[in-house]
Amino acid sequence: MCGIAGYLTTTNKYSEETLHYFIKSQQHRGPDASGIFIKDGIGLAHNRLSIQDLSDKANQPFLSSNGRYAMVYNGEVYNYHDLKKEVRENLRTDSDTEIILEMFIKHGPKCVNFFRGMFAFVIYDTEERCFWIFRDRFGIKPLYFYHSIDTFLFSSEIKSLADLPQLKDKLSVNQESINHFLHLGFIPAEETLFKEIQEFPSGSFGKIGIENKLEIWNYWKASDFITTNKTDFATAKNNIKDLFLLNDDDDDDDDDATAVLLLS
Repeated sequence: MCGIAGYLTTTNKYSEETLHYFIKSQQHRGPDASGIFIKDGIGLAHNRLSIQDLSDKANQPFLSSNGRYAMVYNGEVYNYHDLKKEVRENLRTDSDTEIILEMFIKHGPKCVNFFRGMFAFVIYDTEERCFWIFRDRFGIKPLYFYHSIDTFLFSSEIKSLADLPQLKDKLSVNQESINHFLHLGFIPAEETLFKEIQEFPSGSFGKIGIENKLEIWNYWKASDFITTNKTDFATAKNNIKDLFLLNDDDDDDDDDATAVLLLS
């Protein structure tokens, strides 16, 4: 795992000091390297746990080849080697980080449809001065955010937001979430123990710019792959067997998702 965090603000409440706080608070998530990026009222922070391409060239925040984008990323895209043919040839690293960013340059937010894996990543566009935010289909990788009239903050962990000195006095306990946890044993998606901190929805991507308007779109829903059609036991057994024996070269994401749902 890695740790990602950052801010977009129209005030001077957040600075390089904030980013170093984030790095310190999430150091346990990525002890191998850390880095920050600051520009025009935004900041990105990253703690790296090196999995692929152990060189310093793959450290983050990672800058795109054209210099327009900066990204922080937590996760793993398993099919990134297959996606290399989609992007330019002269890559600087052997990391999935670079592939994700170059795919974004080529396909925009639709790039997320190509990725198989677990991920949470945020891309800053220096020209449009906005964040693009992405989370994997099942919400395996965590991502939380705080959004007010003049500030957007995000982090891999609730604690790093809740302990931020500028936020401590602004947070209130979400009693309904506590009730849900005591009754259900978990807190429903997108809620947290704090009213002001939310979980970024799984299977979604979002955008927020200097006007501080957050937009979120859903790109994948498990319900789209659930069928109520009834079948006999023998047919169901054969269908599951076929899903397990899918050819590795089969690029049908729908079948992969169905297999996961059948086994859950």
